[in-house]
Amino acid sequence: MKTSTKIWLFVATAFVLIGAVAFVAVMAVNQWSFDIFGKRDYQYHSYDVWGPFNDIVIYSDTADITFSSFAVDPTGLLDDQPS
Repeated sequence: MKTSTKIWLFVATAFVLIGAVAFVAVMAVNQWSFDIFGKRDYQYHSYDVWGPFNDIVIYSDTADITFSSFAVDPTGLLDDQPS
């Protein structure tokens, strides 16, 4: 085996070991709670369109946008909607 191949294998092994030690250290600090990987802060915005329209243009970097044909208002604040 060539010397350069041995060096690259050593470097790769060192990176794997450094990554494993870093992972163990971070998980030990967080008491081995995997919940830290799933935490997201979501924002909810609702915009009601009452007039007629032809097109909708949205400029956003959001991955999840939902359109509904009716307003769902769990608070009851939209009971006085214009007709």
